[in-house]
Amino acid sequence: MAQKSPVKVKTKLRKGDSVEIIAGKDKGKRGKILLINRSKGRIIVEGINYISRHVKSGRNRRNPQGGIIRQEGSIDLSNAMFVHNGKTVRLGYKLEDSGKTSKSGKKILVKKRVARPSGALVD
Repeated sequence: MAQKSPVKVKTKLRKGDSVEIIAGKDKGKRGKILLINRSKGRIIVEGINYISRHVKSGRNRRNPQGGIIRQEGSIDLSNAMFVHNGKTVRLGYKLEDSGKTSKSGKKILVKKRVARPSGALVD
């Protein structure tokens, strides 16, 4: 039986975005996205979902003495919501003119992220 290839989860969130956790034990907390794993649909957010790892001595160059390490664990992408101007908002896309034209003379459009209810540009 052939193995399925991993499906990459589409998301409008990016590394460095500030998000609020909307479900789970850290509900209501805010942080910045440190890492996005699109193949598993999970993100690591700064200061959210701390886990303890027990590391043996001599196994890790960063921590040669070993011990218990606290680090951020991953959470599901659906449990985080983008924060814009202090409020949680949904994100959408808007096509804008880049001011450039292609060789065939067509305008080149650029996809920009917008906050859903207001339509304000995010970046």
